[in-house]
Amino acid sequence: MNTGVEVIFHNPYLKIRRNNKDEAAKLAGPDWNVLNLLMKALSLPRIGLYDQELIKRDLIAMAKEARERGESLADIIGEDPKYFCDSLAESTGAATVGEKLLYWLELCVSNLWFWAMVLFLEYTQENGIMKIPVVFGSVYMALLFCISGIQIFVSSKYVFGRRMQRMVPAAAGFLGAALCCLPLYIFNDQQDLVWEIHAGIVFGVQLLLFLLTKLVFYIHMYHEAVKDGG
Repeated sequence: MNTGVEVIFHNPYLKIRRNNKDEAAKLAGPDWNVLNLLMKALSLPRIGLYDQELIKRDLIAMAKEARERGESLADIIGEDPKYFCDSLAESTGAATVGEKLLYWLELCVSNLWFWAMVLFLEYTQENGIMKIPVVFGSVYMALLFCISGIQIFVSSKYVFGRRMQRMVPAAAGFLGAALCCLPLYIFNDQQDLVWEIHAGIVFGVQLLLFLLTKLVFYIHMYHEAVKDGG
C-alpha cells in the first residue's frame, strides 16, 4: 500500500485519537470531567502526543471497568490526581524537542488564519490588493509566534492550582489577543513602507502552509506510532 495513503487514511495515531474521542463521549459526565482534567495535565510539553493518546485509551478503559463495579474514575485515581499525573509523566517521559517544535509550528500556521483575516478586513483595497505596513506586519507576526508558544507551555502548568491560578492560561490568551490588536493602533498611520500583495495569494500561501505542516505532522506521528508498534 502506498505510504502516502497510509499516512493520511491509515495513520495509527489518527485512528487511536478518533477512537478515543468516540469512546470518551460515551463516558458518564463525572468520568469525562476527570478524564479531561487529567489530559490537560498530561499535555505537551510533558508527554508526547502519541503517548497522550495511549494514556487516554487506558484511562477510558479504567473508567468503564470502574463503572461496571459501581465506582468512578475519580475513585481509581485517588485523592491526589496531581501525584497520579506526575507519576505517569515520569514513567512515560517528555516529548522530544522535534515534536514540540513541530507542534508549535503547526499551531503557528493555524493561528495565522486569524492574522490573515484581520489583515484582509483592515488593509484590502477594492481591487483585492492588500497594502500592509511592514512594521505592523512584522510585529504582528512576532506576537502570534510568541502566543503560540504560550499556548503550549502555559496550558498544563495550572491545571491543579487554585481557582485564580487556573485562570492564568485564559488570561494569557486574552492578553495575547489584545497584544495582537495593539499594532493596529500603534502602526496604523505608518504607511511609508508597505507590502502590496493580492489577497488571493495571501490565502493561497496560507492554505499551502497549513496543508504542508499538517502533512509533515501526520507523517511524524505515523512514524512515532509505527515505532511504538501501533
